[in-house]
Order: sequence, then C-alpha cells, then structure tokens
Amino acid sequence: MNLDLEQSAPLRRRGPRPEGNDDAMPMIPPPPPGLPPRHPLQLMKRTAIMGGTLYAMHELYQGKKNKKKVEYENFRAATHASIVLILIAWISFHKSLSPLYGGFKTMLIMIGFGFGVLLQAALMIPVWGQNFLSFVILTFFLQQYK
Repeated sequence: MNLDLEQSAPLRRRGPRPEGNDDAMPMIPPPPPGLPPRHPLQLMKRTAIMGGTLYAMHELYQGKKNKKKVEYENFRAATHASIVLILIAWISFHKSLSPLYGGFKTMLIMIGFGFGVLLQAALMIPVWGQNFLSFVILTFFLQQYK
C-alpha cells in the first residue's frame, strides 16, 4: 500500500509510542523542535547575520585596521548590499508577523521597533558598545535558534 505525502502526514505527526503499550502504532519520532528551515524568521535571522558580518567587516576591518574612511564613496557595493539585506530582513519580518497580527499592525510594530528601539540605541550607545552588544545578541540568537 503506497501512501502519498498528503495522506501520510497524520502518521508522521504522531509521537513516539508510550512505554508498555503494545498496540499497532508505529514508532515515529516527533518532528525536530523549532521553526522549519524556510520559515520567514529563519530568512530574517540569516540576513541579519549577513548584514552584521558585512557591517563588522567594513566598519572594523576596513575602518580600524586598514585606516580607510568608511563612507558611501569608498564602499558603494557594500552599502548597496547592506540596503538589500536590510530590505530582505524587513520583508521577511513582515511576512512572518502578518499572519498573526495583520498587515497594518505588523507595519506599526516594525516602525515602532525601528524608531523606538533601534534608532534610540544607535544614537545613545557608542560604536564600540554597539559592536559588543551586536556580538552578544547575535551569539545568543544563534544558540537559541539553531
């Protein structure tokens, strides 16, 4: 008997058999915890890591070590790549929150977070503190959402 993928879905979602129960239920392991690999929050996590790496490479490596002035004229490609990564992260964040909150509320949440938290932190915390905080926060989220 061959089951297609849709018919076998309830069988795959079934948990492991309890101890001492000898019924005909097969031993199927539960799915791995966490979000699926193609979930919008996973995409947002990846683009945030790429954007943070790109920022660190240019701000710290090129600016501090090679003593180059970090500005748009010197790093046009990196600036455009950062803008695209921020846009992808923004869209994936909206896509992951919109089924729960709706489109308008999601935009309000994102704008409130951007202006209420990120912009305030960027203005109040010096660059070395931002670098330390970004390292700590990215390490935490990498461990949290493997």
